[in-house]
Amino acid sequence: MPARRGKNFRSGDLAEQLGLYLLQSMALVAPVPRTEDVGIDVVCTLISEYDQYSYLAEDSFYVQIKSDSIREIEYSDIEVQWLTNLKLPLFVAVVDKAEMMVSIFTCKRLYDAIALKKDRKEIRLILSENKNENVFDLVDQEQTDIFLGRPIFEWKLSDLMNEEVRIKTLFFNVMKEHIRIIHEAMELYMIGCGTSYVWKTNEIPERIGAKACGTLNMTTDELNGRMMTYLIKSLELAMKEHNFCMIDEAESLIKEYRELHDRFQQMLERKVEANDDDSNI
Repeated sequence: MPARRGKNFRSGDLAEQLGLYLLQSMALVAPVPRTEDVGIDVVCTLISEYDQYSYLAEDSFYVQIKSDSIREIEYSDIEVQWLTNLKLPLFVAVVDKAEMMVSIFTCKRLYDAIALKKDRKEIRLILSENKNENVFDLVDQEQTDIFLGRPIFEWKLSDLMNEEVRIKTLFFNVMKEHIRIIHEAMELYMIGCGTSYVWKTNEIPERIGAKACGTLNMTTDELNGRMMTYLIKSLELAMKEHNFCMIDEAESLIKEYRELHDRFQQMLERKVEANDDDSNI
């Protein structure tokens, strides 16, 4: 609209610019042009010291930048499908202009939700923690609200002025671990499983266990293909390292599952025979 600019748009623009600057102080940042923006504002890449002249590019991830006035992000129908099919970890950066601060939220909890039910019609990401949730539980199949938890990292512009080296090193270490966790979650949700982590802001997260299984988000053939690839590689490494305890454990586990399968088949056969006898009476 000529000669005018909406106040809300202007406020959001300023928050995004501040968020970009604070992110650029920590990582390589490739902003997505507004004309190409479909939900990702920035592609970030962690960097580490390579030598006195250069940095080394490491893990990449997506970031959505939001003003601190926004505490919920809603997705519905095809937007949910787009969200759950992202190939890089997604984080949300919340910008506080008054404090000149940015807070990073991980979307790891999203994969706990789709591990139980991928084809959800609606998802609402809540930028806070739910103190009533049990971290060992998957998100209920009918639950729409997904609480992302407390921020995994936050820093102010003044931190860059006063302790730049320390805050950059801490950011790299914390983000690298959370990126690894989301990649792990992306693998596990395909078989309806997840892992439980707890964290405090600006600290390395701690794994506390595994979550219950949900629905299988791949075909049986796809699962068998992945399983055999990992199993063969594991056995190859065990042979190479002469880790015969691992081989014995794998052999015992396969044997136990085979015996369980055989017993189950026998139960089914006896049930069919009993039904046939009843029908002949």
